Amino acid sequence: MSRGAPTAAASLSAATGDDLERSARHRELRRPHGFGDELRAALADDSTPGAHTPFVIRPVADRALDVAGRT
Repeated sequence: MSRGAPTAAASLSAATGDDLERSARHRELRRPHGFGDELRAALADDSTPGAHTPFVIRPVADRALDVAGRT
């Protein structure tokens, strides 16, 4: 990509400086349901825009901490 061009893909960890808790969407929606980092990619050609967002699912042990209120 050229200098100054918009970014076509980025991870949530990169956008938050590796602190996912800075994201309200992560804290309130994704983490309580067991999701970790995500990658967002913009997909487009001349006529059809789209997006792709794969998620990282955290191990069950990590999710148990959320339920116990220890995170």
